Amino acid sequence: MLKRKQSSRVEAQPVTDFGPDESLSDNADILWINKPWVHSLLRICAIISVISVCMNTPMTFEHYPPLQYVTFTLDTLLMFLYTAEMIAKMHIRGIVKGDSSYVKDRWCVFDGFMVFCLWVSLVLQVFEIADIVDQMSPWGMLRIPRPLIMIRAFRIYFRFELPRTRITNILKRSGEQIWSVSIFLLFFLLLYGILGVQMFGTFTYHCVVNDTKPGNVTWNSLAIPDTHCSPELEEGYQCPPGFKCMDLEDLGLSRQELGYSGFNEIGTSIFTVYEAASQEGWVFLMYRAIDSFPRWRSYFYFITLIFFLAWLVKNVFIAVIIETFAEIRVQFQQMWGSRSSTTSTATTQMFHEDAAGGWQLVAVDVNKPQGRAPACLQQMMRSSVFHMFILSMVTVDVIVAASNYHKGESFRRQYDEFYLAEVAFTVLFDLEALLKIWCLGFTGYISSSLHKFELLLVIGTTLHVYPDLYHSQFTYFQVLRVVRLIKISPALEDFVYKIFGPGKKLGSLVVFTASLLIVMSAISLQMFCFVEELDRFTTFPRAFMSMFQILTQEGWVDVMDQTLNAVGHMWAPVVAIYFILYHLFATLILLSLFVAVILDNLELDEDLKKLKQLRKSVFSIRARNLLEKETAVTKILRACTRQRMLSGSFEGQPAKERSILSVQHHIRQERRSLRHGSNSQRISRGKSLETLTQDHSNTVRYRNAQREDSEIKMIQEKKEQAEMKRKVQEEELRENHPYFDKPLFIVGREHRFRNFCRVVVRARFNASKTDPVTGAVKNTKYHQLYDLLGLVTYLDWVMIIVTICSCISMMFESPFRRVMHAPTLQIAEYVFVIFMSIELNLKIMADGLFFTPTAVIRDFGGVMDIFIYLVSLIFLCWMPQNVPAESGAQLLMVLRCLRPLRIFKLVPQMRKVVRELFSGFKEIFLVSILLLTLMLVFASFGVQLFAGKLAKCNDPNILRREDCNGIFRINVSVSKNLNLKLRPGEKKPGFWVPRVWANPRNFNFDNVGNAMLALFEVLSLKGWVEVRDVIIHRVGPMHGIYIHVFVFLGCMIGLTLFVGVVIANFNENKGTALLTVDQRRWEDLKSRLKIAQPLHLPPRPDNDGFRAKMYDITQHPFFKRTIALLVLAQSVLLSVKWDVEDPVTVPLATMSVVFTFIFVLEVTMKIIAMSPAGFWQSRRNRYDLLVTSLGVIWVVLHFALLNAYTYMMGACVIVFRFFSICGKHVTLKMLLLTVVVSMYKSFFIIVGMFLLLLCYAFAGVVLFGTVKYGENINRHANFSSAGKAITVLFRIVTGEDWNKIMHDCMVQPPFCTPDEFTYWATDCGNYAGALMYFCSFYVIIAYIMLNLLVAIIVENFSLFYSTEEDQLLSYNDLRHFQIIWNMVDDKREGVIPTFRVKFLLRLLRGRLEVDLDKDKLLFKHMCYEMERLHNGGDVTFHDVLSMLSYRSVDIRKSLQLEELLAREQLEYTIEEEVAKQTIRMWLKKCLKRIRAKQQQSCSIIHSLRESQQQELSRFLNPPSIETTQPSEDMNANSQDNNMQPETSSQQQLLSPTLSDRGGSRQDAADAGKPQRKFGQWRLPSAPKPISHSVSSVNLRFGGRTTMKSVVCKMNPMTDAASCGSEVKKWWTRQLTVESDESGDDLLDI
Repeated sequence: MLKRKQSSRVEAQPVTDFGPDESLSDNADILWINKPWVHSLLRICAIISVISVCMNTPMTFEHYPPLQYVTFTLDTLLMFLYTAEMIAKMHIRGIVKGDSSYVKDRWCVFDGFMVFCLWVSLVLQVFEIADIVDQMSPWGMLRIPRPLIMIRAFRIYFRFELPRTRITNILKRSGEQIWSVSIFLLFFLLLYGILGVQMFGTFTYHCVVNDTKPGNVTWNSLAIPDTHCSPELEEGYQCPPGFKCMDLEDLGLSRQELGYSGFNEIGTSIFTVYEAASQEGWVFLMYRAIDSFPRWRSYFYFITLIFFLAWLVKNVFIAVIIETFAEIRVQFQQMWGSRSSTTSTATTQMFHEDAAGGWQLVAVDVNKPQGRAPACLQQMMRSSVFHMFILSMVTVDVIVAASNYHKGESFRRQYDEFYLAEVAFTVLFDLEALLKIWCLGFTGYISSSLHKFELLLVIGTTLHVYPDLYHSQFTYFQVLRVVRLIKISPALEDFVYKIFGPGKKLGSLVVFTASLLIVMSAISLQMFCFVEELDRFTTFPRAFMSMFQILTQEGWVDVMDQTLNAVGHMWAPVVAIYFILYHLFATLILLSLFVAVILDNLELDEDLKKLKQLRKSVFSIRARNLLEKETAVTKILRACTRQRMLSGSFEGQPAKERSILSVQHHIRQERRSLRHGSNSQRISRGKSLETLTQDHSNTVRYRNAQREDSEIKMIQEKKEQAEMKRKVQEEELRENHPYFDKPLFIVGREHRFRNFCRVVVRARFNASKTDPVTGAVKNTKYHQLYDLLGLVTYLDWVMIIVTICSCISMMFESPFRRVMHAPTLQIAEYVFVIFMSIELNLKIMADGLFFTPTAVIRDFGGVMDIFIYLVSLIFLCWMPQNVPAESGAQLLMVLRCLRPLRIFKLVPQMRKVVRELFSGFKEIFLVSILLLTLMLVFASFGVQLFAGKLAKCNDPNILRREDCNGIFRINVSVSKNLNLKLRPGEKKPGFWVPRVWANPRNFNFDNVGNAMLALFEVLSLKGWVEVRDVIIHRVGPMHGIYIHVFVFLGCMIGLTLFVGVVIANFNENKGTALLTVDQRRWEDLKSRLKIAQPLHLPPRPDNDGFRAKMYDITQHPFFKRTIALLVLAQSVLLSVKWDVEDPVTVPLATMSVVFTFIFVLEVTMKIIAMSPAGFWQSRRNRYDLLVTSLGVIWVVLHFALLNAYTYMMGACVIVFRFFSICGKHVTLKMLLLTVVVSMYKSFFIIVGMFLLLLCYAFAGVVLFGTVKYGENINRHANFSSAGKAITVLFRIVTGEDWNKIMHDCMVQPPFCTPDEFTYWATDCGNYAGALMYFCSFYVIIAYIMLNLLVAIIVENFSLFYSTEEDQLLSYNDLRHFQIIWNMVDDKREGVIPTFRVKFLLRLLRGRLEVDLDKDKLLFKHMCYEMERLHNGGDVTFHDVLSMLSYRSVDIRKSLQLEELLAREQLEYTIEEEVAKQTIRMWLKKCLKRIRAKQQQSCSIIHSLRESQQQELSRFLNPPSIETTQPSEDMNANSQDNNMQPETSSQQQLLSPTLSDRGGSRQDAADAGKPQRKFGQWRLPSAPKPISHSVSSVNLRFGGRTTMKSVVCKMNPMTDAASCGSEVKKWWTRQLTVESDESGDDLLDI
């Protein structure tokens, strides 16, 4: 049965196949093409083809000549095989004809192209072997497409068990989003490119010796190091004596020699901006700009560039990938397998049939003895003591391995104590494995994945202790034993399982990344292997290392620059685009995929989310009773709803698609009918099987709802009991303990002084005004400023200001201007201590110090306040005059630098940031343990393999240590940017140094500590290229795999794990981690609605005059696109720098003047079309008017002055206008909103980062303010003042050579001059201080704080992307509502009267349409909701939009529990009130109609009596001439009867009279009534007057008896007992039967 259901489901949902159609027709005469082994062989051959093309390089053939013939043979075989396959497919499919012909299949075309490339490569190799074509010729580029054949090896996996349209839509949507974000990135690149051109221009001025002549610039002509300078004396760097500032371009250097980085023109500028945005080498560009231009300009440009481009815009890519992957994860759940909780590796589960015939999961213990060991051994093996003993032995083994170190060259023993210990541990673990195999049996042993891993370690370590294999690659097995320690901590084990348990996704991504690296390395290899003077792509290993280096972003700019210089100026742009595209994909998309996978693994299941929401919800008192009251009206509503659902009244409706409002309304009705209906009404006799099944599911849902309600009430009661218990305990403490809640145990609880202190401490600004009638808070004009003032108390505001002033005073301190010797700086110190003393005394007197409910020291913040105060007080009292380095006084000064952290305690939002950081401490700690474990494994391996082997003589020509003595001349690196070549006889600058045999300066593997430090630096992806080159050069090329594997694991998994954990913790703290998919979409929708604003667009003029034509022109899309193109065209004028001395500037400025007049014309047309008042309503129009006005002012000044300032103003006007592009493009606008909202929400996080930066900067001045200059500590980067320290720390945040700065600050004697008395008199560093200082700063800022920015961007990105499939309001819906609101709100005030909401709802169309024929009741509910919530007053744009949003979603799925309870209660109340009003209105109209008919019947009787009297009188007194003349009363009655249907129809409600149950009621109701459908009126034919029919009856039949019977039939009186049942039946009929003519009466509009 289960199989049939599953198969039917699969058949109903076709499989999506993006792979090749390898199953050809069974009738084919070529049978071998359909064999599975042939398909496998072809996939293997694809991999062989890639290997062949990777070996096909001139340098490889030079080192290994036989490989040329090996590759030729392989390519020949592959060519014949693939050609045979292609011919066979053409024969079977046909070449052109047929639907499945060869050229019409995409994969066949790809295979054919690969065969063609293989033929071309083979022919080219024949020519190369015959020496017809040179191997170093560019013809080798014809092999570039060949590595793409790797796709054939993996395309079989492009098949998914999902509908093809769904997969296509997901891929299309994600592709569109990535394209949109790429355009957004390009916009910022273009913006900063233009700014760079206009602010800087060229970096060609350098300091050269005075006798430098044009055309004779060499390395010896430059300063050492090469220094940029400014020709202006007031700005930039001035050359020292003996040098002059010259333009090297004027001295004869070419563009290739000067380098490709700079801001010469727009192309080079964009290239440079992208390099800086990658955070690689940006700081050196800033230093060049500082030396060449004003300092403020450089700081502003580069810091904002890093903040916006590197931290905000580029992280939007992560948001795109995460959201797309989350959507794909939901769809691919079956393919990847559902997540499950961790289970013990010793147990498994299987299905077992129980006694009732059902199936259940039963745990089976795989540790059940299956071997032949005695029972005592089996019991011992299963005991916890045995497992703890083994884990303790693993721990001892890890400690012993970590204790290994290099003992020097003099100590050489083959078998030292570490080797003997390793042999002993290996024997022990071998015996453990044998014991388990003996107890469990081999089959039972290997059934566990953990045992398989242990067996692999046993085999590897056993081979490792063999003397010839000791300290070889088998050492990996020894150090991997540390992984077994994960079993010690269950939390760590669960976390590891959560991350790596579902290994299919992460493993697939790792395979994809490796395949991408191989393919791109092979392509780059064939692209650049023939380029001379470029050794990075001569062989495949070199190419792979270069492309892997670009992937990690470490030194990728050096790889690109070397390649650009080698290929020449002509091909440089193409090569630059190639590397940038690869870098963009690898760093932004590929790494984002790893983050998305980790976040997906950390995601909770939907059921678990709901359970946690239920447990964490805090219920209000008004939600005590979830079940609504079963009133009489409610019962009628439920019965009507059930009858409406069961009668199927909606099935006969037209095929028009219903709006989301209608759909959700009927879902609510159906759900409520299920909740409140009885089983007898839901399940009846005679129903079909399908109906019974549906009713059974409804019953189950009803019971689940009842169970959920009872659980909610139970949890609510427990929470209320706990709160009451806490209050009772507090009251008991107050009564029974006299010292409870007494500050310092001496001040009374209600003492006057304490009350005074409370008033002072808790005084707060409160400007919120409430409406005395409604109690609502009124929005004042400056409410944002008032909210800011009311953020904290007055006392806290005073302390915030005092703390800021104190920090500003500390900014002026330096090692050369110390607070101990500067009385002006001591003033702020005294002020801070005095004010903090007053603050603490007031707070202690008001709230107490200890053991009070609101004590000062009740959390970490209070402890920090007291600590900062004591440190400041001790320092102020002491004021040490001499502070030795690494002394207690210096430590006190460092602790004094924690003063800015007081802001965290004073501002509530800052405390929230700290809580967000520390709330996820557990997960961050687990990630840190995993990374430390990874580092320990590789550090132990590195110590055993590289200890003592990295030391080498600094003279590269000396290979032996014995010869490393004397002195030699070392060349000096002058510049990294210039590409000068040495002339004949010229030597590079250098000096003589002694030869030294030593380790590399910054790292070694002589012990585990140094190895861990080196690997920590490598983990930050800084300095790993240097480590790789040293290991390859000094140990061997094969050992380069070691560092590449560690970098790959650390970069792709370790660092992305940090990003994923921080984002997951942020979401959990925000509450979004526990939200289901529907709830998260609802939260996003609410956030979008808050941002949405009414359109500030005036309506089109009514007439068709000149203004109307102008309006049509300005609102036409073609006009808007033309203006956008003109803005871009004007921005292109800034492609070169506007300089007064440049002759090109004048025509460019003249063209800009023309564009300005065009924009003036645009603004004029809009003002004419919209009127000045309508034009001023839009902020965008105001901005355009401002920029246009500035442009006009610039035009006047430009022709009047024509100097550098007018050119600068003109460039600024163009840049300001360039920003208007965002408002003209929807995608750019949405993404810019993402960035802006992210900045707004991350304001306090950014402030927190700055405060931490300030603390570290103050501490850095104390610790490293006088450190001597080194490799990276120089005149630009040092800690001599707080300002420079902040710039250095900002550089470290981006990771720019932070490890080299750390090593410069570790300098110790004899490489520096120490001082025993004062730290400011020494130029030495602090080794331990630098280690703790830089590592802690980098981890806190780069790994945690910056990832919080990523989390905020990911959270806000989903706000601006929604699809129609989400069943929520999309952008089209919001836009449509804005247009309709603009029509109703004619005054553009943002509010409308409540009665206009009805007209607004009628005008809505599309997904927000309310069909009055089908959803009359919904319409009344929505109108009454607005009236109830706003008391009949005005409603705002967001009020109506919020109501529509609630009505457009399934509140049971989208709303959280507390909000759901409140909303359901509101809807229940609205439903009851609308029902009561409707019934009351109908009863009034019924009574009115009854009275009217009574009056009518009385008039008829009166007329009949009069006629009878006339007839009787005529009979008694016959006249001479018989004439019949109607009396005035009869005419009046007839006239009244003719007008009665019209009068009643105007006020008629859809309701019957109490007596008329036939068609006469309908005829009477419809008589003369205009009927309307969707704005069209239909008038029926005029009815006959009732008086005529009555008179005709009278004349035809005559007599009193006939009249009496007629009157009796028209008698409206009924008994009172049947009135209530008739009302109920009528109400049921109103909700089940829909009629056109009743719509207007029911709505009563």
